[in-house]
Amino acid sequence: MLLMACAGPDDSSGSDADEEPPIIRQIAGNTAIGRPASWSSNCVPQTCARADDGGNYLMATEIDGSSLMWSDIPLGDGETQRLYSRYRWSEEITSTLVNINPSTHAILDIWSNVSQQQSLDVCAQSTTCTDALLDSFTEQQEATIVSQMDLFMGEAWPADRNPFSDIYIADPAVDALDDMHDHFQFVVTDAALLVYDNNGELLTSAPLQDLTRAVSVSDSALTTAAYEDAQAIDPPPIAENPITLSVSLSPSQPTVVPFSLNVDASRSSSPFGALTFSHELTLANGTTERFSGEQISTDITVAGNHVWVVTAADDTGRSRVQGYMITALANEDTEPTYGGAGSCVTPEYAMTANTLNICEEAQDGGEYECDTLASSSITLISSPAPCSPQAQNNGDLLGVCTLLINEVRIFYYENPLRPNNTETFSEKQTRFSEYCRDNFAGDWTNQP
Repeated sequence: MLLMACAGPDDSSGSDADEEPPIIRQIAGNTAIGRPASWSSNCVPQTCARADDGGNYLMATEIDGSSLMWSDIPLGDGETQRLYSRYRWSEEITSTLVNINPSTHAILDIWSNVSQQQSLDVCAQSTTCTDALLDSFTEQQEATIVSQMDLFMGEAWPADRNPFSDIYIADPAVDALDDMHDHFQFVVTDAALLVYDNNGELLTSAPLQDLTRAVSVSDSALTTAAYEDAQAIDPPPIAENPITLSVSLSPSQPTVVPFSLNVDASRSSSPFGALTFSHELTLANGTTERFSGEQISTDITVAGNHVWVVTAADDTGRSRVQGYMITALANEDTEPTYGGAGSCVTPEYAMTANTLNICEEAQDGGEYECDTLASSSITLISSPAPCSPQAQNNGDLLGVCTLLINEVRIFYYENPLRPNNTETFSEKQTRFSEYCRDNFAGDWTNQP
């Protein structure tokens, strides 16, 4: 696996020596509010990870149960907007894609008001309430509300799209769901979901109960005329921030690990008083380190694209957040790691009986970027999540072909749509391992 639990000092005489190391799970996805939620802080109760400028994040955590997730999204005026989503824990699955956006928040808010008689913001403050909320928010209940939202939002909602778990790109020109978030605003009351345009005009509403069960919402669905009118209204401009954040990072160019990173924010200023600085470094492996002060120096030993986020706050409570990407190039003498920049996956919608069910991960800190392809047998799209070490598109992992010279590894999974009543699982592994070695001169392992 890309992430391995860290063992402590050897102490064979103590009882801890017999304890199993904790399982590190990866949660990755995109956070957006129509525009990318650049540099947002994305959290489960155990830890947080910062997103890059496109809103993509990767988190490594020892989480051991289902949980609410949240994203604190910096706004231009120094305020922060919090949106919620959900993480579904599975003992077998260690890599999960979870998006956080206005639709995930609205759907959970709808269910919180119906099932717990509390708004999501209020429920999230109580462990008892959140536990009850998640227990009742089954996969079937989620699917029902997503389907009802699809019908209710008419042309605005892309068909068969799950905002929680489908790959999301925070670009309205590419992703129709992101475009919807740019032009429509959801407000959840204790009785109804209200939909507004960017001018604040109410377009339609639906009773919450109608969105939580499979009943007709045709009478309240967004009309084509309302959709077209809302699409013509641009999102509001990003507000100005009086804080001037001036930060220098050295080295400023891609550098081979290990190296010392120096960060200097001393030239920043605010017209409202002195500034205090906090810093977060989310590494390509999903772990996060924290610092404080005007000037920071730390060693970078992990290869990959890392996110450094600076928050400057003045005495009035105003703040400004700015992030920077640090490219740490791989050292040829160290063991390569993969998946910190996400992957290229076969999407479920492209699966046929003839499709290769695969996933590519580029080496962290390498030159190669995974391929996005579209052919008769291979379709790959970019995902912020690493490849799953267990299953993809309901097909179990057969093994991994690593091409060290090409700085990439390819995960091969069973294709559950391909009829094959004679070949056993181990025979499939043998076939793909021979394909890996004969065609790519790659190294095959049954597990990453």
